[in-house]
Amino acid sequence: MNYEYLKVFYLVCEYHNFSKAAKELYTSQPAISRIISSLEAELSTKLFLRTKSGVMLTKEGERLYQMIEIPFNQLSRIEKDIQNFSKAVDADIYIGATLTSLECYVFDLVKSLQGQFPNIHYQIYTGSTTKILDMVDKGKIDFAFVTTPFKIEQDLELYQIKKIEDVIIAGNNYKNKINSPLSIKDLINYPLILLSKDNQFRVHIDSFAAKYNIIFHPEYETDSVGVITPMVEKNYGLAFIPKEMALEAIKDEKCFIIDLLEKAPKRNITLVTRTHSTKSNIFSMVKDTIINKK
Repeated sequence: MNYEYLKVFYLVCEYHNFSKAAKELYTSQPAISRIISSLEAELSTKLFLRTKSGVMLTKEGERLYQMIEIPFNQLSRIEKDIQNFSKAVDADIYIGATLTSLECYVFDLVKSLQGQFPNIHYQIYTGSTTKILDMVDKGKIDFAFVTTPFKIEQDLELYQIKKIEDVIIAGNNYKNKINSPLSIKDLINYPLILLSKDNQFRVHIDSFAAKYNIIFHPEYETDSVGVITPMVEKNYGLAFIPKEMALEAIKDEKCFIIDLLEKAPKRNITLVTRTHSTKSNIFSMVKDTIINKK
């Protein structure tokens, strides 16, 4: 089976579009169509169905994609490493992180690594915990940084890197309305801003509240921790937030921390990597540096 044909197939799967795959490969859409037709003829099966917005995989196409996804990612990385070596560049390092991990740890980490490994090129991806863990499992990224709690079924290596403290904050309009400290039971008397229920941070907060027989019914829910502090600054309500993500707003006196009698359990920023994977020396050096920095 022709590797170049599989490369075209893989890119069409990634983009769900012949034109975008053609642009990535610096070729034409008709050329991509001919290659896919040749591959389908070789395999005696249909791989894609055309739609108004692009293409979608058939069951046979999905099966082929699942078979080649991980090895193809590894081959692509090898190609890039060889190209970088010829250009006197040590390596590309691919990092995935949730927004909390990014704000509380990864930005500072990359800045530190740049000083130690000046020839490394960093590519950083963000997303949900589920997305980031899936990316590291499939070999699309080298290092994943996610916050506890989370569940994994894959065979991955885990390293606890940094503890983070979650606090509850309020906007300045609440300064004369709240007599600190508060009990967690008092929070039900105020409008709350929480993440959506499918977010792991929300699971953590709900579990914390459940220990005191409290069920939160937030006034506002969002799918991004990044919008919580701005909403608090505008006095929409009270919110739980990793302390480091609110420090700037607190320093600028746009909001303040409420002293809570019951402290939320601390969470961990966790480094996740693949267990069985052949990596370059530079990968091992960066990994050791991260682990030893914690």
